[in-house]
Amino acid sequence: MRCLPAIFYPNLPLSVWSFFRDVGPLIAICVGGSLLAVLGYMTLAELLTRKRRRQQWLAQNRATLRKVMILGYFAGSLGRKLPACGNCGQSQYHLWHCGKRRVVYRCSHCNHSYPLSPFSYPEIRFIIYYLPALQVVQIWLNKYGRSMLGRHLLKLCRPVEHYCKKRLLRP
Repeated sequence: MRCLPAIFYPNLPLSVWSFFRDVGPLIAICVGGSLLAVLGYMTLAELLTRKRRRQQWLAQNRATLRKVMILGYFAGSLGRKLPACGNCGQSQYHLWHCGKRRVVYRCSHCNHSYPLSPFSYPEIRFIIYYLPALQVVQIWLNKYGRSMLGRHLLKLCRPVEHYCKKRLLRP
């Protein structure tokens, strides 16, 4: 019976090939199993580190998230209080822009903009006051927008979602 590896590598003695044939699969299983165990441990450690980082960020920014929820409440409340759009007659609005002295709401159907001053509605003062909290959340969304926490934060910002998405598109 001929050994095929000896044909390809005639310099090695037949005993070396028989050793690799007999012990090679066992070595491969041991090395492969150890490698898989190390890779699994490293992946688990990375996942736990990410989870700890998310929990730490949530703990540090708990007050900020409350402010974002309050901002969402006032933005939604003001959107419901606005009269019907003069352009299309619909009454669904979303926050489009916010500056230091005015807030711009936009019709969801025809995209007609309505600038509002802080004296128009009392909610506008609260929106201007709580907007910096949204910018803290926006920084996290720019970095980790596609992660599970990023998707959850975007749901939390649902009343100001158009404003957030517009800001996410900017570099």
